[in-house]
Amino acid sequence: MLSSLFALTSDPANRIVKFTLTEDVQTDLMPYLQGQEQFFLARAGQEIIFDGKYKPDAQEILIIENYDDIDNLSDAITNPLGYLKLLLRRRLSIALKPYSRAM
Repeated sequence: MLSSLFALTSDPANRIVKFTLTEDVQTDLMPYLQGQEQFFLARAGQEIIFDGKYKPDAQEILIIENYDDIDNLSDAITNPLGYLKLLLRRRLSIALKPYSRAM
């Protein structure tokens, strides 16, 4: 099953767009995304409520209580067929590097 990625754009008419991944791209991208998730979860510690003033330490994560989803991002997950699908006309070449931050 092919996956999709969603992007938040500056276009008011198409605020959220969808990229359907080819099998090759999905095969390359999924280990990278899974590695990023594992990196985050392994280091996530104390939750701090976001107030815009505090800079978290490496083992802290900021959370937003009562998040106002003004762009309706949650709908992209529950209703993915309702969003504009972008078609790439040429192959993009980007190098993905794992994130690492000195602790």
